Amino acid sequence: MDDRDASSADLDHPPKPTRSAFSIRRLIGAGLILLWVTGGVLQLTIRDQMPLLSVWFYCTPPVVLAVSAIVAGGLLFLRKSRRGALIAIALGLACGGWWWTSSFYHNETQPAGDSVRVLLWNCQHGIHGWKPLAEEIHRIDAPLIGLVEAGGHTQQQRDFWRWEFVDYDVATPGGGIVLMTRGTVIRSKLVSLAGRGRCGEFEVAIDGRQVTVLVVDIASNPFISRRQALHALSELIDAHGSEPLLIMGDFNIPTDSVFLDRLRLTCVNAFEAAGNGNSATWPSPVPVLSLDQVWTRGPLRAANCRHLRNSKSDHLQVVTELSFRPVATPESGSR
Repeated sequence: MDDRDASSADLDHPPKPTRSAFSIRRLIGAGLILLWVTGGVLQLTIRDQMPLLSVWFYCTPPVVLAVSAIVAGGLLFLRKSRRGALIAIALGLACGGWWWTSSFYHNETQPAGDSVRVLLWNCQHGIHGWKPLAEEIHRIDAPLIGLVEAGGHTQQQRDFWRWEFVDYDVATPGGGIVLMTRGTVIRSKLVSLAGRGRCGEFEVAIDGRQVTVLVVDIASNPFISRRQALHALSELIDAHGSEPLLIMGDFNIPTDSVFLDRLRLTCVNAFEAAGNGNSATWPSPVPVLSLDQVWTRGPLRAANCRHLRNSKSDHLQVVTELSFRPVATPESGSR
């Protein structure tokens, strides 16, 4: 039959989508539903308590659930599925609100007074060069500096930090951990955290005061449970009795991890108590997880805490104004 003899009905009704097209859509829809439901349930219940499921917990913070839902809503709208689009976008907005209330902090700025500036930074093994990293650190002008992933335990690397920071007392106990201070490092050693991470333990005298500093670097493999490492860290903290402590480092778990519950019993998170804005520090430039953390115990209090963007590492810098006297701040900031 000639094409010109085709009926008007045939021209008005384009071919219907094939069965395979419907199957792909349903598969994508089912995958997104699985993402939202399992991610949301884990966030609200057991969190990262169970191995393997913890990987899913780390991969689905509220911001990821929010963005994926809104993107899905946009795709559904383009596919003319307006009801599904509205449901997905509403879910995305709800997750966005959840992210805002759980990850953003709003604290009044406290007067610095006689505070000491502390810098925590994951140097990402110096992949952008050690000299530019040192220049970034000098720019912060902090009397107390804790670094992780700061190079191998070689004489050349140790000499680099001492030559670049001649006004500091530099301790390099190994494991990529470096502590530098304009005061004095009285004692330093490297402690294994149950083979799942490492901790530099330092006794520091600064501004006429003495404080114990723990610089932590937990293993980053998401398939390895953080339970043993955090238990070992908690035991180390308890061994210091009631003395003032500064604990900082790359914990490689977000601050809502179940394994930080014990730490919260005696310590205060600096950003939660004195920070403003998003608590996430990784990955830069669009951080979604709060891996880099500063905690204080005893008379130590954070008067201010900031996260600074940079182009030399995939981790934000954490700069804390640390007061050695009590200040009028709640133990956790308003969100």
